[in-house]
Amino acid sequence: MKASETRRKAREFLKTLSGKYQLFIVPIILAILAVSISYKETYTYNGTEFSITESVPGIISILLALFLASASYAVLDVMRHKSDHVEVGDNMRVFSNELFGKYVITAIVKWFYIFLWSLLAFVGMILLVAGATAASSKDSNVGLFVALLGFVLMIAGFILSIIKQYSYAMTTFVLYDAVADGTYDGPNSVISKSKELMNGNKWRYFCLQFSFIGWYILTGLTFGLLHFYTLPYTTTATLFFYEDLLDKAE
Repeated sequence: MKASETRRKAREFLKTLSGKYQLFIVPIILAILAVSISYKETYTYNGTEFSITESVPGIISILLALFLASASYAVLDVMRHKSDHVEVGDNMRVFSNELFGKYVITAIVKWFYIFLWSLLAFVGMILLVAGATAASSKDSNVGLFVALLGFVLMIAGFILSIIKQYSYAMTTFVLYDAVADGTYDGPNSVISKSKELMNGNKWRYFCLQFSFIGWYILTGLTFGLLHFYTLPYTTTATLFFYEDLLDKAE
């Protein structure tokens, strides 16, 4: 399925989805808040300036991921004709006893794997800086070699990290299906299933994401207010992409 077809299906589906704004209201507010904070990172209280860059955005990102997962699960059920509408209460799905612990553990393991792959880029940056410093001294040849090696490792690390992020992109949805089907066998099994589904489909998913670039830019220009339209749209399109992966895997 092409990106244009996936987007068309998402638009048509959302036109008839009852309760979509109630379902996405919490993720939308969090997304708008995240954009607002990115524009103003330092605040003043009683004459004292303090920064919220390090803590609050991270907390918002975690909450956004949780509530967006809940919304995705509710939309999936409607797409599969297990339900005929969504509502604000569906925002709490991921916090259920069956899902919450498994979701958190899987998210941590996925983050850890991505972190390990990104270490290569970190090592490369260190070597690049060290090599550049050495190149400016007497050991110019050695420094240039180390800097070149560091640059190659840094680029390779970034590329591998991005590839792995795409490999794990369907993990949230695979987890929901595994728990619902009673086939959940730990975070590694969920991540492995996502890798299998995304094998040969990473470029397709990149094209789908890139096709929303105009909407992402407009969302930023409106200080996140356009999330009222783009967040349900992009989320639903991703879910149709996931369903297409499952169909092709059968």
